[in-house]
Amino acid sequence: MTRVHHVAIPVRDLEKSRAFYVDTLGLAEVRRQEHSIWVQAGDTILMLELQPEWLVALAIEPSEREAWRTKIDVEKETGFTLYTRDPDGNRVALSHYPKASP
Repeated sequence: MTRVHHVAIPVRDLEKSRAFYVDTLGLAEVRRQEHSIWVQAGDTILMLELQPEWLVALAIEPSEREAWRTKIDVEKETGFTLYTRDPDGNRVALSHYPKASP
């Protein structure tokens, strides 16, 4: 892992948050889902998300997924991401999106 993949920021209103980050700050909207809007901030994605907690996602290669599974307590997973918590209970993700697992 050498970089931040994305940071999820909890928001209450997607459109108001989008207006601030895109229209006011000038970040580019790169993806939209029902529960989130992704904006580009340099090399990092900020995910404006209708959820109650912050999350930092670190980039991994798909080939590293199984090795990471043995090192962390996996709380949840998707086809691209493993989710865990740090010692203080903060959400941390290890993601290889959009690269598929081997």
